[in-house]
Amino acid sequence: RIHPPSMPADRFDSFDLLRAAGALLVLVSHSFALTGRPEPAVPGVDTFGGLGVAVFFSISGYLIALSWQRDPRLGAFLVKRSLRIFPALAVVVLLSAFVLGPLVSRLPAGEYLAAPETRNYLRNIGLYVTYPLPGVFEGLPHARSVNGSLWTLPVEFTMYLIVALVGVVCRGRPWAFAAAFAVFAGLALAWLPGRSGPAVVYAMDARYLGIFGTFYYAGASMAAYRLERRLTAPLLALLLLALLATWWQPRAFTAVLWIALPAAAIAVGRSGNRASAWLSARGDFSYGLYIYAFPVQQTLVMLWPDPPLLPYIAAVFAVTLALAVASWHGVERPALG
Repeated sequence: RIHPPSMPADRFDSFDLLRAAGALLVLVSHSFALTGRPEPAVPGVDTFGGLGVAVFFSISGYLIALSWQRDPRLGAFLVKRSLRIFPALAVVVLLSAFVLGPLVSRLPAGEYLAAPETRNYLRNIGLYVTYPLPGVFEGLPHARSVNGSLWTLPVEFTMYLIVALVGVVCRGRPWAFAAAFAVFAGLALAWLPGRSGPAVVYAMDARYLGIFGTFYYAGASMAAYRLERRLTAPLLALLLLALLATWWQPRAFTAVLWIALPAAAIAVGRSGNRASAWLSARGDFSYGLYIYAFPVQQTLVMLWPDPPLLPYIAAVFAVTLALAVASWHGVERPALG
């Protein structure tokens, strides 16, 4: 567990719980889309899923910047980041390709395994996002997409690389993180989805580097400048008022949200209690919830067409949580260890 220098080592925090809440927001948002319903809109981040991803990136920017400050060795940093992302990702990709796929594909097993799409799906392990498997999830409202959540992972890993670049080239100076935030804010304003076409690099829409890089480097800047103690209730109330004041000006609202959401996430994450400490002691299930939810949702929609929304969400959460617990204890914690 990573604590900022100003936080006592025995202080409880709620970052694990908050990340899990972000994963649950994504699960709920996708439950609308994958059952053929319109996703609820959220200003500044499009949907509940966008809000969950923005929370992830806000917290990650803060904690990863602190991680670099505590141990500014490039090799060790990259190894730690890779161990957090790749082992669990490899397992979910292999399970999807060689367990789930043959079970649900309309193709015979031999034809399925010989298809180029099956081999291509393994590129997800290298963060080259590929969605379809042969004969899988055809005819669903969100057809042929096995794991639509994986698109954020190359964006996240790119953020890690930029933290390392800032750390090595600029020696992790606070102004460098603030400059990165300014660059991403400019990119986000220039590349708003719907206002410009995709800018695809390594199967990743680079527009989302700008959009979610703002949240990430707002969090990283707060870590670099040691601003966590200034995130008081009056300041958060002021940021809330600023959001309300800009509600009818989408770009201004979004710009305020780039600051307000990371500030709120970090403040809530630091304000832990014994209940959140007890939950954290059970494990950090947020990553598992995130990477397993989508294929579970698609499988349930295939088996249970047009399900009622609340029972569907409850069933998805129960199955996904079991997989996330297994992922944490069987893959993620041993890899991190």
